[in-house]
Amino acid sequence: MTQEIVEVPDFKFGIYYPEILEALLEFKRANVPELSDESEFEPSIQLLRAFAIATHEHNVLLDVVAQESVLSTARLVESVRALLKSQGYQLRSAQPAKASLVLELSGPINTPRVIAPAGAQFSTERDSVTGSTSYFQADDTVSSSETELFSSVFSTEDDIWTNRTASCNTPTTPTTDWTPWGTPTTGDSLYFCHDSVMWDRLDMFVSNETVPDSGFGVWEYYNGDTVRARPDTAVHIGSRIRFVVNSYLGEENRNGTIIRVRLNSTLDYEDGTVFWDGLQNVVEVGLIGQAFPSQVASDYTVGSEWEPLSGLVTSSGVGDLYVGVDDELSWTLPQSSSQNWVKTELQGVEGYWMRFRWIEAPSSGPTMRYIRMVEGKQYIKCSVTQGREFVDSPLGSSDGTSNQTFSGSKSNFIDDGNDELLVDGVVWERVSDFLSSSPTDQHYVVELTGEDASGLVLFGNGTTGAVPNFGVSNLVWTYRYGASEDGNVGPSSIVKDLSSLVYVNRTWNPRQAIGWSAQEGGTEQSLQRAKQLAARMNQTKGVAVSADDLPPLTVRYQDSEGSSPFARAFAIEEAYGPKTIGLVVMPSGGSVATQNELDDLATFFNGDKTVSPAIKARLVSNHRVVAINFEPRSIDIDAIVYAKNVTRQEVENNLRTIFQPDAKDSSGNWIWEFADLISVSRIDHEIHKISANIKTVTINSPTQDLKLDGRELPVIGTLNITVIDPSKG
Repeated sequence: MTQEIVEVPDFKFGIYYPEILEALLEFKRANVPELSDESEFEPSIQLLRAFAIATHEHNVLLDVVAQESVLSTARLVESVRALLKSQGYQLRSAQPAKASLVLELSGPINTPRVIAPAGAQFSTERDSVTGSTSYFQADDTVSSSETELFSSVFSTEDDIWTNRTASCNTPTTPTTDWTPWGTPTTGDSLYFCHDSVMWDRLDMFVSNETVPDSGFGVWEYYNGDTVRARPDTAVHIGSRIRFVVNSYLGEENRNGTIIRVRLNSTLDYEDGTVFWDGLQNVVEVGLIGQAFPSQVASDYTVGSEWEPLSGLVTSSGVGDLYVGVDDELSWTLPQSSSQNWVKTELQGVEGYWMRFRWIEAPSSGPTMRYIRMVEGKQYIKCSVTQGREFVDSPLGSSDGTSNQTFSGSKSNFIDDGNDELLVDGVVWERVSDFLSSSPTDQHYVVELTGEDASGLVLFGNGTTGAVPNFGVSNLVWTYRYGASEDGNVGPSSIVKDLSSLVYVNRTWNPRQAIGWSAQEGGTEQSLQRAKQLAARMNQTKGVAVSADDLPPLTVRYQDSEGSSPFARAFAIEEAYGPKTIGLVVMPSGGSVATQNELDDLATFFNGDKTVSPAIKARLVSNHRVVAINFEPRSIDIDAIVYAKNVTRQEVENNLRTIFQPDAKDSSGNWIWEFADLISVSRIDHEIHKISANIKTVTINSPTQDLKLDGRELPVIGTLNITVIDPSKG
């Protein structure tokens, strides 16, 4: 058989349209010179152009395939998601923020009622700049019992508890007197509790009208957080350590307050009782397990489970229990960024507790007539999570074939594991994959798809995972969506009641919402960080080999509720002595983590062999992780700005935006790092960036560069900005 040799003509190949068209024209001129007309209307030229554009598209697609097939060069979210999935790393959906709301009731409740059902909707006001709104839903149904009477009232005398509920909850016109104490002593207390609501006023009547010349006390609420502040001083005295705690308790006598002193390096603690030395509130404890006790105050943290009520006002002008006339005692509800009235259990009764405690006992006790909690406002707490619930009904119709997929109709799917899928009215179980699924296991898998992170439901093939029966509109999927906006909103931001709750006057969040993090891969910068994080985690297989592995694992860490509370972290080796690692964390939104959140994170890395089942350690090295909050470093700025058409407010607003622990640049990177240097020239630069009209800036303070330590991030302090218009002399 004769072999035919095909010769490839000499041709200058190109990749993109201009190169290809030019090469085709040169080929035409060399091989078909008689086609001399090269106008755009000539059919042959139109054909060459069509060949060029088709080849251009073909080459571009080949280039995209080549680029998107390798993780280091891939830029499309779907490509990176698929490549990382093959390595066992899932790109996360946006993580929702969580917040605690306070609902002000419209009035006392005379019978048990549901105040807010699970799923009740709340939101922020629409942002006037971005036009965005953050939506939140109640996690659980919030109910209240009858609120016209206390759930429990107790008095304590010499540590003996006596139930006074029946005496206190007398009819509207009480006639029976009762005495909380026979002979009061320092520390004796009168406790009030309601199992559902908080309140901000007591109406009291005390029968005896004689006000003794001695004795005073303090009104307190249960806060429960013993990690509150640093002591002023720490002095080693023999077998004891003495602490001055005036910065925490204030300058008034707080004799008898129980203070917990914690050693930050080991988390060990001891409790001590405050005594007043005439000038200061002092507490002494043992050595807290130290052979050589530290005398550095910052090595310790102090706090008390009971804290004084703020803004206390009485109609009689007397804050103690000696009134003799009807007295109205009111206070600021302890729900703020620094105060949190929480439930606790005393004498077998769980609820919100407050108390009056004698600091210095009087010569004789008061005789009570009645105490009421209905004249002021009453409040109930509600835990909410960002997002909105949606039901795809139907999600679709099964055709009875294997490997079916169905896409949810809402984008920005919140993958918190709380979705529910019904097939022919039966709940199927969600699994991470079908590797362990049998042919009859009613399992499904959820994956993210597309740049907008829609949810994709996958079914099995009949061998690994059951196939849904044929049916019309027989698939129903309930899920949550809508965490694309930053939900770490500030205090008093979640103020709209979208469910028009009948028994609620108003609502607000006393503390910043925390826990939101953006969808991984939502931006080009986020996509690159996800690649780096995946590589790091694949190297360590999800465990920390060294201190460098702790920060990325902290960002990926999820608490028991499926939330990722920490936005960034910084590890300091031997921060609290040999074989310790100080893990400095910043929650989402630049807020402060609670001690429970810090302890849970530390346990996540250290493990816990004392519980059953034991918690496996994720830190391989023989070190102990101590999780601590970042410390805000106040940056005071005094500057003179010489500019035309620039206001002082513009300068201050920009500086407040820049000098925040969670401040990011336009690329989504942190502006400030732990242990960063805040230079005077950087401050000058940030001011100049505000406007081209700024000609000169004189920085009076700070006078030198400021070095942050490994625990610090900047916050704006005192601003003293003067703007001078040079054109006005």
